[in-house]
Amino acid sequence: MQTEEQKDSPFPDKTALSRLANNVDQYVGLRIRERRQQRGVTQQELARALGISYQQVQKYENGTNRVSAGRLYILAQALDLTVSDFFEGFGTAVTQASLAVTSEDVVIAAKELNAVKDLRVRNSIRALVRILGNQINGSSQDPH
Repeated sequence: MQTEEQKDSPFPDKTALSRLANNVDQYVGLRIRERRQQRGVTQQELARALGISYQQVQKYENGTNRVSAGRLYILAQALDLTVSDFFEGFGTAVTQASLAVTSEDVVIAAKELNAVKDLRVRNSIRALVRILGNQINGSSQDPH
């Protein structure tokens, strides 16, 4: 039961503050994953850049472990971002499901595809992947 003083306080109670902090940790973790993947960086590569294990990167991305302010600054530098980029969209209608979640295989394949310098060859590989994906998903429609 709240006291009269707690009811009049402009600050949320401890439970609400704890819940908010956990939501922020999870959101920042998702943003770390999203930004890392957008840049084609694996968890192992990011871990090496930060001087930590890839398991620690996983814990940050899952929101299991809280990222300190100093570590967040180093993460931002490693991913060529600003610290505020990790909080972009927090408190809006952005949900966990709307953030891109991609497997490490996709990141590695994207890096390898990006290494192909001949644009025609790269486009042919992308077309092949589209066709194979359509066959796997049961669609026989032309992807164009």
